[in-house]
Amino acid sequence: MNRWIRWALAIALAVGLLPLPPAMAQGGEDEFIARLLAQMPPEAKVGQLFLVTLPGSIVRSDHPLRLLLTEQRVGGVVLSPEQGNFTNLGDTPSELLSITLSLQQQAATLTPFIPLFIGLRQQGDGPPFSAWTSGAMPLPSPLALGASWDPERVQAVGQALG
Repeated sequence: MNRWIRWALAIALAVGLLPLPPAMAQGGEDEFIARLLAQMPPEAKVGQLFLVTLPGSIVRSDHPLRLLLTEQRVGGVVLSPEQGNFTNLGDTPSELLSITLSLQQQAATLTPFIPLFIGLRQQGDGPPFSAWTSGAMPLPSPLALGASWDPERVQAVGQALG
């Protein structure tokens, strides 16, 4: 669970670095979405319903994901070490952040721009339930923190999470 939280924070940071379209920055979400859907052909609308897994390092410019993004307009990607998208050697959080930024930058070149949904199999509690197994600090669960009745410990864990 704690590793998942760190991963989710890394993804949120990556997506947060992307600039907002002007309509979203001003709060006109419904109008923005209506205009966006009006610009999309039916094939692109259907493509948004799909998440794909792809073998190999998907940050390469010649990867088949480019074709899926540009022609099929897939809605997202599911990353896994089994597919070779990232390794669990060294600094996995930085590796995942790099992959996520690269994927979102590729999606940003398309018109209309729709951010990709990027997923990762991460149930927590380490292998075999987690795809991400290295580079994250093991932290106690919220239940364990609450059971400790130690506010200083809870604050220390909060500081570690950022």
